[in-house]
Amino acid sequence: MEGQLRSCTDTMSTNFNTAQQQLTSEISSVRVEVSSITQTVIDLEKSIEEKNKELSSEIDAVRESVDKLTNDQINKKVSCDAVLFGVPSGESDLRNVFSKICESIGVDKPLVNDIFRTKLTTPNIEINAAAPIIIKFVSAYERNRVLQGFGNYRRRTHSAISLRSAGFDCNNFVYLHESLPPEKRKLLQAAIGLKRAKKIFNAFAYRGVILIRPKCDDDAKAIKNLEELNALCSTNGS
Repeated sequence: MEGQLRSCTDTMSTNFNTAQQQLTSEISSVRVEVSSITQTVIDLEKSIEEKNKELSSEIDAVRESVDKLTNDQINKKVSCDAVLFGVPSGESDLRNVFSKICESIGVDKPLVNDIFRTKLTTPNIEINAAAPIIIKFVSAYERNRVLQGFGNYRRRTHSAISLRSAGFDCNNFVYLHESLPPEKRKLLQAAIGLKRAKKIFNAFAYRGVILIRPKCDDDAKAIKNLEELNALCSTNGS
């Protein structure tokens, strides 16, 4: 009886050990498979991250190209345009008015494709103020020639151009500026605001480029955005 019990116990022990070894082997196998799957997931996540970076770079490049193309098209549309301020709304023959103004300051008759008055859109503008006039020159060269003539007159006389000096019964002063795309116009307005606040010496546009002179003796510096404007303004104030 005792021998049978011992034999049964040995058999059970052998079977248990065998089962334990099989289970241990299966667990090891599962661990290897899990480790392999984990590594595959890690590799896959890394690959996806790299692909996302590549895709983001491609998207940024496409956006930059689209923005550049859009800006080039906008700049091309306004490269021959200028804006004239100060002419009373009662004047209807705008070509004649502009020709007389140019003649009064020694600028040859401008070559213009079209000239028309815009509508006032600024809510705080004075009720009796005249809307600006858009002048479309035949070429960018012609526009720049006339703009240079206006600038030379102001530097020579240290004065704005009076309509009375051009033969009109009016004391208004007129100003001619480049026509700029919306973003550049906003940037110029911000720079002019800093000039009026005496945080910079001067701000102006030249052939589509916004320039500021931080101090009287500084060279004019081109700016592309508000961040560059604020950076230069901070440097000037320090």
